[in-house]
Amino acid sequence: MPRACRVCTDRRRDEVDAALLSGASVASVARDFDFPDTNMRRHKELHLTSAASASVSRPAALMSSIDFLQARDEDLASVQRMAITRGHTQAAVAALSQRIKIGLEIANLRGEILPKPRSAFFATLDKETAARIANSYLKHEALSHAIIDVRQK
Repeated sequence: MPRACRVCTDRRRDEVDAALLSGASVASVARDFDFPDTNMRRHKELHLTSAASASVSRPAALMSSIDFLQARDEDLASVQRMAITRGHTQAAVAALSQRIKIGLEIANLRGEILPKPRSAFFATLDKETAARIANSYLKHEALSHAIIDVRQK
């Protein structure tokens, strides 16, 4: 008989599920609730029910994710200030780089970054121009193969 999942049988299961569904990392939830990472990962993969995911509304989960990212940004700001104070330029730049990524992700989640419009270019060629381009390509292709053959000999 398979063992019961330690997370499923814990009295804090609803809190754990909510934390996992909010976008928090498995490692941080495991640490917060004092479970091994492997147990938490297995619980998330096998036992986190679709009913539980339906109970957390998307806007609430989205806001939780933004709050989580803002907290990480504050942590990185602290690291950045400390690195600058201590003269560790490389660490300060690394923290700034991560803060920029987090800022972009927050803006994306808020819908503040619009996708770049894709442009398409369509050209209509007359038969003579198309034939001239095709011949040019074929001559170039033949020349390329000739150069390869010479180098291999």
